[in-house]
Order: sequence, then structure tokens, then C-alpha cells
Amino acid sequence: MARPEQIYARSIYQYSGGGSNAGLVVADLQSFWALCNESRVLMAAVTRPGVSAAGRAGTIEELSSKMGLGALSARVLLVLSRASRISLVPALIEELRRLIDRAENLSSGTLVAAVELSQEELLGLSSALAKRVGSRVRLEQRVDASLLGGFVATVDGKTYDASLRGQLTRFKKELI
Repeated sequence: MARPEQIYARSIYQYSGGGSNAGLVVADLQSFWALCNESRVLMAAVTRPGVSAAGRAGTIEELSSKMGLGALSARVLLVLSRASRISLVPALIEELRRLIDRAENLSSGTLVAAVELSQEELLGLSSALAKRVGSRVRLEQRVDASLLGGFVATVDGKTYDASLRGQLTRFKKELI
């Protein structure tokens, strides 16, 4: 059974025509949610059930206008608000990204390394992983010094552990 954000995302993706238009909705939703996260009062005004539906809608309309959000993005926010599902915005963003990525044969993943990698190193790893998974790869980088060296990449649910910590763990298992 599909989750609500999946249903909304598919509808938005289809209605927008996909691709860059859906990407514009993602950007608008990100901007809106980031602004809400900066202000407790604003977040309460758009998410709290104690605020009337008309009050939430008015706040969203005003913000959408002042932020210059696209018409589709503003409508999406109003629909979510009326359904008391505005808190789905972060999950909706992720689901829309997933649909856009799939259409563009792009896999997203995370790369955790012992030290921050340069853009050149990151591109090299993305390219190597792309050959493994059969699609282009976009990596989000994080640093975890406990890896001691190397990296752990996760793409499409599959983990590639090339860390020193991982190698030591595997070596220990072999010895025991």
C-alpha cells in the first residue's frame, strides 16, 4: 500500500510534467519548509491543529506570494494544509526527488568517509559506483573519523564498505 507522500508525489510529478518542473516544486517546497523551520511561530501557524484551516491557508497563501513560489507549489501546500498533512512536506520532497532521479536514471546515496573528500575524489567514487549500479550516482558526503580510513558508500540500499574499520572487523571474524 502506498504511503500518502508517495501518492501526492506521483500526482505532483505527473501534473507538473516531470523533470525540471517537478524539480522547481521540490525547490519551492524546500524553501518553504526551511523558512518554517527557522521560526517556531511560523511552524505552529502552518502545522498546529488548533489554528483554523482558514488561518493556516491564509498564512500559506501569504508566504507563497512573498516567497515567489510557483502556482503549483502554492496549490500543493494548500492541499496539504487543508488535509492537515503539511508535516508531510519533508517526506514529499524526498519522494519527488526519488521520482525525478528514477526518470533521469540517477541513483542517490551516501558516502561516509574518515575525512572530507575533495570534489575530484567524490566524482571519482561516484563514477566507480555508477559502473557497479548501472546508473549515474549522486553522493551526499558525511565524515565519520571512527572509520579510521577509507569510506562506506550506500547506494540503492546496497552498502560498499571500503573502510579500515570494516576491514579490521572482517579480519577479526576470519581469525575467530
